[in-house]
Amino acid sequence: MHKFYTSKYDASIYLQQPTQNAGRDPILEIGKTYYGNLRDVNRTLIKFDITELSSSIASGEISGWTAYLNLKSAKSEGLPLDYTIYANAISESWDMGQF
Repeated sequence: MHKFYTSKYDASIYLQQPTQNAGRDPILEIGKTYYGNLRDVNRTLIKFDITELSSSIASGEISGWTAYLNLKSAKSEGLPLDYTIYANAISESWDMGQF
């Protein structure tokens, strides 16, 4: 059985604009951008509602499961053939689209 989840909330956040995020933008940004000597780092936050999944695992309805995160590239320039995207848990809540 396959189950697909889409994000409940998402946002791009920027090193140079720490109090803003672009959560209502159709494209989430990751990477580094340089403005002369000034470096900006773009990160993406994604939140999924996993209430149903957690309940199914706890009840034993689902066991031995595997999860995948599929990301697509859009409007990329100079993208290397081999690169790594890191996924980490965040430690606090956030609001989408505080731009």
